Amino acid sequence: MTERKLDIFAAMSAVDKRNGNWFTEQPEDVRKELSPPVFLRWAATINDGKYSGDVICAVNEYVNVNMWDVVEEHPELFFKLTAMCGVGTNQKHIWIGMPKRIVNNKAKDLISRFYPSINDSEIDMILRMHTRESFVDFVNGTAIPQDEAKEVIKAYDKLNDSKETKRQTEKTA
Repeated sequence: MTERKLDIFAAMSAVDKRNGNWFTEQPEDVRKELSPPVFLRWAATINDGKYSGDVICAVNEYVNVNMWDVVEEHPELFFKLTAMCGVGTNQKHIWIGMPKRIVNNKAKDLISRFYPSINDSEIDMILRMHTRESFVDFVNGTAIPQDEAKEVIKAYDKLNDSKETKRQTEKTA
C-alpha cells in the first residue's frame, strides 16, 4: 500500500477557490500530514500584487492569531478559516523561506536546537526570561553532556555580563 501525502498545491487550489470542504474530503492519513506553520506560510504568500496584501492580512487576522488554539482540536475548522481567505480563483503561491540564523553563542545555540523554528529575537527573549537558576535547570534537564552543559552556562553568563555592562554604561552616560 502506498502512503499518500498531502498535496500542498491541491490544498492551495482549494484555499484559493474557497473550498473549505476539501480537507474533510481527504483520507485520514492525508489529513494527518497537515503542518500548520508550513501550510499558512504557503497560503499567505501569493505572487500577485493585486491580491497579495489582502491575502496575507486575511490569513494573519483570521487564522494565524488563533492557530494553535484551533488546529489541535479542530483541523477542519483551521482549513475552513484558511479557505475563507482565498480570492476565488487559482493563484500562484510562493515559498518564502525562514531567514538564516547566525548563532554565535552556545546558549543561543542550545535554545535554537530545542526551538528550531524561532528567530534570533525570540531566542534573545527566551534567554531574557530565564534567571541564571532557571537556565541552569533547563540545561540540566536537556541531558546534554556535562562538559557541554558547563560551556552553555558559561556562554549564558557571558551574555548576561555583557548586557549588565551595557546597562551600567548607559546609566553613567
